[in-house]
Amino acid sequence: MKKFILSAPSYVLFASIKENCLFLKNFVSDVYLALFELHSCLNYTEEDLPPDLVEIGLTYHVHLPLDLNWEQAETTSKELLKLVQKVNFLQPSCFVLHPPPLARDLKVFVLSWLEAGYLASSLCLENIQGRNLEDYWQVIEEFDLSICLDIGHLLAYKQHNILALPGFWPRVKVVHFYGQEKAGKHTSLEDLPAAGWQILQEVFFRLENKILVLELFNRQDFLSSYQLLLDKKEDLGVCFV
Repeated sequence: MKKFILSAPSYVLFASIKENCLFLKNFVSDVYLALFELHSCLNYTEEDLPPDLVEIGLTYHVHLPLDLNWEQAETTSKELLKLVQKVNFLQPSCFVLHPPPLARDLKVFVLSWLEAGYLASSLCLENIQGRNLEDYWQVIEEFDLSICLDIGHLLAYKQHNILALPGFWPRVKVVHFYGQEKAGKHTSLEDLPAAGWQILQEVFFRLENKILVLELFNRQDFLSSYQLLLDKKEDLGVCFV
């Protein structure tokens, strides 16, 4: 039976990061820090990211901000690195990034990332609407970047072709999983079509010891999805740590 690391966002409850982590530790072993707004998160203090997060018994990874100004790629890269420094004390295993519109801007950021001493493989590019990773594959291969596979995005935006990109599967480090994306919102796994479960089965067939994120942003949908996944885990041939 294959093992996967079960994770959830730090915004399942309408509460602080610490309160979310204390709640989530009863269900998952990893939390993704949802640092979605660059300047708000740059202003975080120890009240927002308390030092005792390290004592909760969780591992962490980071979802980098969604509101980045890639027209100023060098400035944005510097700001992102400042933000990452705020969470270094948690030793995040990886960092998920929505790719910029242009591959050249991604390259600017990756060069800054490497210069700051971070591993290229710790940076995971996510497939999102209008950016299915094909246009970035040359940069991904050149720098040996990793992938965050969002199954909901793949289904909603018909991105199945990315699964056939050369060397795709060995690069997948994180998988985002939920029911469907509707009007920009994630729904419970109860809404997941059969095609989504089939892709998840392929994930479990091809991979092991990767991070599986139940990417829900409210308590009810998270709990219903968590229970459904537990009910299916034996049929899927996996266990979660």
